[in-house]
Amino acid sequence: MLLTGPPGEKGEPGPPGENVQPFNDVNFQGPPGPMGPPGPPGEIGPPGPPGPSKTRHHRAHIQAAHSLGETLPFRQMVFSFTSHFKTLRRSLHIVNWSEKVNYFWINLCLTGLLHKVPNDETLHLKEALNAHDRPARKNECLIKSLINPRGVAKMENTFGAWMKDTAQLNDERIWVAEHFSGRLVKEYKSLADFQANSSDTVDVRKFYQGCGHAVHNGSFYYHIAGTPSIGRYDFDTKKLHILIIYDALYHNLAYLLPNSKTYFKLAADENGLWLIFASSADESIMVAQLNEKTFSITSLVNTTYPRSKAGNAFIACGVLYVTDNNDSRVTFAFDLLKRKAVNVTFDLRSTSGVLAMLSYSPKDRLLYVWDESQVRLFVVHFISDE
Repeated sequence: MLLTGPPGEKGEPGPPGENVQPFNDVNFQGPPGPMGPPGPPGEIGPPGPPGPSKTRHHRAHIQAAHSLGETLPFRQMVFSFTSHFKTLRRSLHIVNWSEKVNYFWINLCLTGLLHKVPNDETLHLKEALNAHDRPARKNECLIKSLINPRGVAKMENTFGAWMKDTAQLNDERIWVAEHFSGRLVKEYKSLADFQANSSDTVDVRKFYQGCGHAVHNGSFYYHIAGTPSIGRYDFDTKKLHILIIYDALYHNLAYLLPNSKTYFKLAADENGLWLIFASSADESIMVAQLNEKTFSITSLVNTTYPRSKAGNAFIACGVLYVTDNNDSRVTFAFDLLKRKAVNVTFDLRSTSGVLAMLSYSPKDRLLYVWDESQVRLFVVHFISDE
């Protein structure tokens, strides 16, 4: 049996240990303190030599250098940031903030706001910061007419969507989602296989609703039936990602596009991926631009156009086009980049049957149509083509 004796005398201190950084070699530094009060004014120095006159051309040169990403003096960067912050502060209704707020804290707060989940009150802030990044679009990038209609195949169902990848140039596969509800998508290796009805079947894991799907960059985007959510199914990884769209109509037969029983319409154009839906507040048509990498909303536009007047819709070159209730003519157009309606109308078709699908592909500048069980292609003729 081992017995423990009384404690011994205190020994000499050991040699100093190595300088080890805690927390996995990560240094933690506290936030900078507030700026101190201004000091007393100094003595007035002698006048300096006259400098060059600050002409309008000089100011324009500074602005151009800033837009090109050149290195600017710190004072100028602070002034530019302060100017942007004052504008954003007014948009957020923040009052009584000291002008001497530390700029690093301002940047930190804004960064936190910008990375909140979209679909909330921070969207207008993100839009204010990203407004200068929106691509400019000339008036010539408007559709004048649809020409050279061509029949592709006869389908068994009145409702459905047929799609090619709108982004991958060398992908000639065709996907078909038959009917306005289901969870199986047919994959055809080529147009010849599509016309010969030779396909594989893909289970996208959730039931889709409507005919407003899209295939973009290897993923199938669709409305998950019975929910306010959009699904992104990756054909390669078989993974399903979900994005919830708040304040949207998504059930009780309150369709965005009643002719095709569609609540959410996905669209792709030269500017990326878009989502068209109806607001639950006033039932006007809303358009959200999606970030593919984060699968989130980057901007939101209210067209104020009532869904009750819409038959179908598509987006091309940054412009939303909406057909009438009979899907015979495009009667409304809205520039999503300039955020205003444009005066554009043109004929679509002369038949009166069910038009289930209408989607533009920026890859080949064709309009994909599912019209009364017939799938067709139209060449999109822009004003700039003349």
